[in-house]
Amino acid sequence: MHVRTEFPYIGRDGTEKRVELELRDVELGPQPAYLFELPEGYSKIDLDIVSLLPI
Repeated sequence: MHVRTEFPYIGRDGTEKRVELELRDVELGPQPAYLFELPEGYSKIDLDIVSLLPI
C-alpha cells in the first residue's frame, strides 16, 4: 500500500507552509503491543506543544 498526503499550515512567521507525508510498502496486519509502549526515560507530551515548534 502507498499512502501520500499533504496539508497546509500557518508557520510562526505567519506564512502558509506545507507538510508532505509519504509512506511506502505499508502492510496491514496485527501489531505487537510493545510497539505502543513508551521506551524507558521517555514521557508523553501534549500534542498542542507541537504548535510552538519553530517550523
